[in-house]
Amino acid sequence: MNEQVLIYSISESASSNATLLFYNEKYFYWNSEKFRNLEIGDYVFLINKAHHYVLFTKLNKVDIATSINNELNKTSFQDEVKIFEVDGTESNNSQWDFFVRFEILEKLPTPENWIWTNLGAGGTTYLNGSRINPDTAENRIRNINQLKELSKELNYSNVLDSCLENFSTNELKREIIEAIESELIQKSIQENDFHFQIAQTKLLELENHAESQPRIFKKLYDNFVNSNKTYTEFKLGLDSKSEQYKLILLIAQLISYCDLNAADKRELNEYEDKRTLAKSFVRQTDWVKSLLNFKSSNNDLQVLPPSIRNAIAYLKNPSDE
Repeated sequence: MNEQVLIYSISESASSNATLLFYNEKYFYWNSEKFRNLEIGDYVFLINKAHHYVLFTKLNKVDIATSINNELNKTSFQDEVKIFEVDGTESNNSQWDFFVRFEILEKLPTPENWIWTNLGAGGTTYLNGSRINPDTAENRIRNINQLKELSKELNYSNVLDSCLENFSTNELKREIIEAIESELIQKSIQENDFHFQIAQTKLLELENHAESQPRIFKKLYDNFVNSNKTYTEFKLGLDSKSEQYKLILLIAQLISYCDLNAADKRELNEYEDKRTLAKSFVRQTDWVKSLLNFKSSNNDLQVLPPSIRNAIAYLKNPSDE
């Protein structure tokens, strides 16, 4: 969108004049001071909080000359066949030497509970064009969303959606900064060890297990698959002093650091916050089968399904995976 888009808030003290500056609900007029940088066809949202409405307009005419009556403190001008007269003059209300005309595209009543975010000094802000201020992204996104509540008309929505794109990147930047500054991330930054150091140690323990002959793990893998039991059922059927039990337990300990929904995570995961790599959507039984197959294949990552392979590869080489 090439048109500039401006928001202008009419102050409460000036809102009484606003009622005098409509022409057949087709046009609205205002002094030109805040609109000197606009061109014909640019969009302006005029906010009248005191009288509970928003005008969605296009700048339609500029340089409408005024007549000043200092004695009566009045400013007047004529456009087409209508003469307008408002309170105030150039001397006490800035530069009222010219007025501008806006074509009213929509006049939108605002709900009673509609809380408008203040625009700050001057009562104006740009939403599109070279004069937008990216540093005010948070408030501008809030303004745009507040305006979007008022109408679903296509042109109205399209203008606001185009404006929203000007600030969305900065909103994302703000969210990233907030995340970095969060207590969780700051604690992680201050850690001296790798955040998943225990998981990495368990993986190393599994890879270097004393019973490292592939055939031993292949036998355990076959027993597990042929049993048609879940991990928990299979483990309960093993002698807690047997080597098979110790191997299954070691694998379960590793899984407790990899998967948010790992079985026995509360007991096996040694971190106070029970941290895990991810929610993998892999069943515990499939984790166990895959890691037994991994061991029976001499720690070959390629035999692992993608989700599990990604987790193990990350623990092996966190800086690159």
